[in-house]
Amino acid sequence: MPRRAATARVIAAGCLAVALTACGSGGGSDTGATAAAAPPASSAAPATTAAAAASTAATGAFRLTSPAFADNAPIPRRFTCQGEGVSPELDWTGVPAGATTLALLVVDPDAPIDNGFTHWVLTDIDPAAGTLAEGTTAGTQGDSSRGSPGYTGPCPPSGTHHYIFTLYALAAPPAAATREAIEASAPQALAKALLTGTYEQS
Repeated sequence: MPRRAATARVIAAGCLAVALTACGSGGGSDTGATAAAAPPASSAAPATTAAAAASTAATGAFRLTSPAFADNAPIPRRFTCQGEGVSPELDWTGVPAGATTLALLVVDPDAPIDNGFTHWVLTDIDPAAGTLAEGTTAGTQGDSSRGSPGYTGPCPPSGTHHYIFTLYALAAPPAAATREAIEASAPQALAKALLTGTYEQS
């Protein structure tokens, strides 16, 4: 009996040791499982590029248009010497930063005189206005080639002539409301916009 009891105690001690070892291993396994379950640190950078691009306002080009005629299209008779001879409505967009004034020249390069016929000289145009109404009295009117201030409508003697409307965005006004003064300031212009109309008498 004493020998059997001793043997039983040895076996029991061995089982206890095995059980303790198993518990220790389980603790280690839990640590490993926790580490594996932890989400890896994200290496992806925040998607800010697209958001920044979307929030950046696109700066449009300086453009001159008219509801009366499209670029390189005929000017309606109303705005010519065969009609009422009033100036057409003009609209602009994309005025560059720093522009404090606009100046306008309308020239017919097909006219048989040096440097073409000047049909309109207009300075002191408010850039923020965005438009010149039909028959406008805004700004400061300079002399046309006819020798009087204001708009002179197309009146070509023969054939189809081109009428180039050039709008200058300027940081400072030209020295005077003359074609020469506007052209002298043109190299310093922040931007210029062109619109061309055509006309042939019928």
